[in-house]
Amino acid sequence: MEKITEYGKIKLSDNVFEKVVKEGLALTNGRDNLALERKSIIIDEDENEIRVEFHVTHKFGTSMLFSSMTVMNYIEENIKSIKIGKPVRVTMRIVAIKARKSFKVDHERTRVIN
Repeated sequence: MEKITEYGKIKLSDNVFEKVVKEGLALTNGRDNLALERKSIIIDEDENEIRVEFHVTHKFGTSMLFSSMTVMNYIEENIKSIKIGKPVRVTMRIVAIKARKSFKVDHERTRVIN
């Protein structure tokens, strides 16, 4: 990812987006965690937009709406402060609910940040 400023081009590492996602998930106090997959955070870019997708497991008995809104609001606030210059599509996929046993689900929350 590149951002053009008055000083020239600045390269943004994928680690910036990964750090923001992990910090956002930490705000849920254990309700949501990154899924134990090979690649739980996927970052992709084309000329029109940047796509950030991350997979989480959600703790049974807690509000999915509250935790997803907490994470997405935090991510939006921090990505807006970077002022990238192109839209960022953030997708949170809840792939499992964790109780005594984990069971698979397929819920998705998407937000486009301009």
